Order: sequence, then C-alpha cells, then structure tokens
Amino acid sequence: MGLSGKDARLITVEKVTRTKKDPGSELEKVVDLGYVGEPKAVDTTLLNALITAEDDYIPVVAPIGVSQTGETYNVNADTVAGALAGALGAKRMLLLTDVAGVLDKDGELVRQMTVAEARQAIAGRRRHGRHDPQARDRDPRRRGRRRGSGHPGRPPPARHAGRALHRARRGDPDLPVDLSHIDTWLFDLDNTLYPAESGFMAAIVDRMTDYVQKVTGLPRDEAYALQKTYLTEHGLTLKGMMIHHGVDPLEFHAIFHDLSLEALVHDPEMLAALERLPGRRLIFTNADDVHAERVLTRLGLGHLFDDVFHIGSAGYWPKPSPEAFARIGAAHAVDPAVTAFFEDSERNLAPAHDLGMTTVLVGPWAAQSHAPLCPPPHRQARAVPAGRAPT
Repeated sequence: MGLSGKDARLITVEKVTRTKKDPGSELEKVVDLGYVGEPKAVDTTLLNALITAEDDYIPVVAPIGVSQTGETYNVNADTVAGALAGALGAKRMLLLTDVAGVLDKDGELVRQMTVAEARQAIAGRRRHGRHDPQARDRDPRRRGRRRGSGHPGRPPPARHAGRALHRARRGDPDLPVDLSHIDTWLFDLDNTLYPAESGFMAAIVDRMTDYVQKVTGLPRDEAYALQKTYLTEHGLTLKGMMIHHGVDPLEFHAIFHDLSLEALVHDPEMLAALERLPGRRLIFTNADDVHAERVLTRLGLGHLFDDVFHIGSAGYWPKPSPEAFARIGAAHAVDPAVTAFFEDSERNLAPAHDLGMTTVLVGPWAAQSHAPLCPPPHRQARAVPAGRAPT
C-alpha cells in the first residue's frame, strides 16, 4: 500500500534550518534549505490499521511530511525510517542503501556503535563542517522518544476522549453511491462499524496470537506467522486451528469475551444514518454471537439490526468462502440485486460482488484501493451509507 507522510498526517514535520559561519564577519548565518523538514511527531494510527487488517498490507511510505500549517516538506528517507521505527516500537530496522555505512576517521566501516558513540561522531563531524544523518537516525533514543507523541492540532485518541470514530468521507463528494434500489443492508462488524483507527482489532490479534502460541508451543513470532497463514489459506485463523489442531471453536471465541471495549465509542452520525435506512439491516461477521453482541451494545447500535449472522450461523464457514455467502443467502432470502454489503476487506467483498451485490469498501485505506469491484464512489473512509437512498 503506497502512502506518504501526509496521509492522515502520518508524519508532522518542522522546517529544517542550518547555520553557516560567514567567512567575512565570522557571524553565524541561517541557511534556507527550502522545503526540507524533520519529523517532530508520528501518528501511527493508519499504519497500525493496515498492519492489523485482515488483508496483508505492506505499507510503503514516501518520505514526505506535512507541517502544522499544512505545508508539504521533503524529509531525508533515513530520518523517516528511523522516526517510523521508533514510533512503531520496531525490534529491528533494516536500511537498503548505496553507501557502506558510518565510516571512522580512516575510512573504515564502523560495524557497531553505541548511542554515546553515535552522538560523539555526529558532534565531531559537525565541528568539521560535515553532517552524518545516518548516524543520527541510528540513535534509538531519537527514534524512540517519538513513540506515542501526538499532534497538537489533533484531538486525542478515542480511548482517552471522545475522538470522532471515523474520518471524513474521502473521494469525490459529487459522486455519491446510488443506493436507491437497496432494501437489504449487510454490514461487516469489526473495523467496519467502528474505525480501524480505534486499535481494537490490534487487541484481538494480540489475544489470538497468544492463543496460537499456547496451543502450538511455537515462539511468538512463529505463532503470529502461522496465524496469518491460516487467515490467508482459510479466511479465518479459527478455521485453520480447527482443521490442523482440533481446536474447539467455543473455547477459541471465549478468549475474546473479556476484551476491554474502552476504545469503542458511540458515533451519533452513524446511528442516525443507520436509522434512516429502509429495509432490513443485517450483520455478517466472522466473529461469534457473544463478541458481536458486546461490540454492538457498546456502540449503541444493537437495536438497529434485524439479525446477526455470525460464524456459528455459517457453520464455521468464514467469509470469503462461497459457502458462507450461500448460507446467509438461504437463511435470510438475500436477493443480491437489491443488497449492499459494507466491508473493510476487499477479499471478503469479492464473492458478494460476483453474486451481484453492491459492494462498498470502507476504512482509512479504501480511497487508495484499485479493486474493480469497488469503483471510486464505492470506497469510503467510514461505513455510514452516504449515497442516495430513500428516506
């Protein structure tokens, strides 16, 4: 997924200034480097949403940042990499570069360097009129100190205050989705009726990784990789655990029933939009009934849906399997021609599109999607039905 530091104000920067001693007056003068910036804050909300999404996104971030006043600045790529690694709490950062690395005074490669040594090297090069950004960017304290920092012009995350759950709708507002023919409304639950930016799905993934690690005895990183493998191969981690490890689905789902719901808050605009929808409203989720009820109750939306078609209802056939769609179709006499399906996963939307449903991709990355099943008007940052529908 191609991004820049400007997307969702991922990287907030300040203009870089440098000084140079005037040879005539011996005075330090400020050198204007133009639109060159340095990261001052990193908001990892969008990156975390992509990393924990069901689809395996690999974010590729162009080293462009935005100032507090909205100006665009170019940033040294190594500096951006260091800032992102620190903000994300990365265990390892790899640099692909065409230079040997940090060299000592004799031109030999320095293969190991402490923070103190890096700072000393930077200070020494500056005294001699040189600058080594790579040494600076390897300073983990410079990177780490940005972790959790916010932007002074933005509200705090939802778990601390009533931050709006969804971003403003992206795309061309003059191209609304025509939903006037719809009388059945299908909604995915997680990362769809609440924003991926809430971080709630990350807590689910953490709990799931703990369980896979416990059942398999694998190291955590291998357990996480296996979890993702099962998700890719079967559409649901649980399905792989049932097939290969004989896991009881009720035991598996029980691990999520005490998850904190603090990150989820009411969205009055979402509630009002759902209330106005004509016809039936159904939840179509790969989660179980208990999880769905907890989340819907927390969001204040439970009373707006006619039924929850959960993973048990589907006989543990998860989206995107054709069997899951066949079962919800049979259970609720779903006519694809008059059905709209809102989902945060392109993969889960594909079978619905093939059946003839109107498919709407939602989430912070929806605007960047190129999936033919979701043309531009059918990509929204939020699940609020914004198209033309009868009221």
